[in-house]
Amino acid sequence: MEKVLISVIGQDQPGILATVSECIYKNQGNIENVSQTLLQSIFGGLLIASIPSSISPEKLEKSLLSSTEKLNLLIHVDALPECPTPDTSEPTQPYIVTAA
Repeated sequence: MEKVLISVIGQDQPGILATVSECIYKNQGNIENVSQTLLQSIFGGLLIASIPSSISPEKLEKSLLSSTEKLNLLIHVDALPECPTPDTSEPTQPYIVTAA
């Protein structure tokens, strides 16, 4: 599974997340994290999803745009590179910070 970052922007209306999540599901994907906000009447959402290697970010984006055509949304999908894991082989010293 590969991780992707999906951005969704458009006029707030019922069904945005339902339609987007259904499309991700139909493409054998899994939503791992969601952040959404409203700015006046504009919906903005960021989703991190995992998708099979056989589905490219471009293919998922086309599928999302097709599924949400009636909602008139701006959607973009990018591959999300793996974050490097921290090196924990060296011992560390704990610190305690206090403020008065």
